[in-house]
Amino acid sequence: MKSLFRVPQRVHNAVILMADLAVNCRSGAFVSLTEVAERQGLSRSFLEEIIAPLKSAGLVKAKRGAYGGYVLSRESEKITVREIIEAIEGPVMFVECLAAGHGCSLSGSCTSKRLWGRVQGKVAEALEEMTLAELV
Repeated sequence: MKSLFRVPQRVHNAVILMADLAVNCRSGAFVSLTEVAERQGLSRSFLEEIIAPLKSAGLVKAKRGAYGGYVLSRESEKITVREIIEAIEGPVMFVECLAAGHGCSLSGSCTSKRLWGRVQGKVAEALEEMTLAELV
């Protein structure tokens, strides 16, 4: 299927993982990736790849050992969907020329840069307004 805009599978699974943690860590207990994988029908090894950037971004905390696993680093009401996406893929960017310091040979006469800038702004705003708590 051809698609102009697609959400990468890593981002989709990161949102699922974070939502699962939001639901299952409410008591403060750490949750293993094996448990998440079983509940969500996802690959544990794929979740291991996804959890690393979420941890680096400060969205989750890890604990080793028999009762270890992962827990949200703060309340789900204070984690935005935009934070999750940006931890996995970087900033929401529709066209490269919108990034600071980037341009192209058409930048002075480009007819679509303003369009993509507005679309990017609206999408980023919507993702910033939606919290993990709203998903669950």
